[in-house]
Amino acid sequence: MLKGDQEERDTPAAYSMKEKMKKIWDEAKASMELHRTLEKPSKELKVGDKVWLLLTNLSSKRPTKKLDNRKGGPFTITEKISSHAYRLDLPKTKDVARES
Repeated sequence: MLKGDQEERDTPAAYSMKEKMKKIWDEAKASMELHRTLEKPSKELKVGDKVWLLLTNLSSKRPTKKLDNRKGGPFTITEKISSHAYRLDLPKTKDVARES
């Protein structure tokens, strides 16, 4: 394994490529960190709040998806499961748990 100056003298092209890749990696890390700090925090919802449910992946009795409702609700939050998952008080006709 070559170290420091010996590496630069013996394989200048490889050393140059290594330095370029390190610079690109450092710039990518800095860019990701910047965008992470600029993200808007998600709105904190609590039990009892009313929310709309996206119905895009649920089946309905409409003849086509184009004519179907895009959102349903408002539904009441009954339980907070995690930071991004909530249990809603849905009517029996909207059985989301059994949809595939």
